[in-house]
Amino acid sequence: MEAFQQELAEAGPASIATYARFSLHLSPEDLAELDRRIVAVLDEYVETDAERSHLPAHGGIFLLHRAPGAAD
Repeated sequence: MEAFQQELAEAGPASIATYARFSLHLSPEDLAELDRRIVAVLDEYVETDAERSHLPAHGGIFLLHRAPGAAD
């Protein structure tokens, strides 16, 4: 997290291409499915990234955490 925060601070707010902030109520199964689907999409782009190496680079992070006060 610290490395990402530093990278983003160095790049500046104008570098942000897109973001989404959200709150979801998920069962353990829903959480596993969401993770699987997001990682699958990211993996597709990672696997073919060399084909786009002539384009501007974008960094990112996907982080999902349990909200404060969330029920177990």
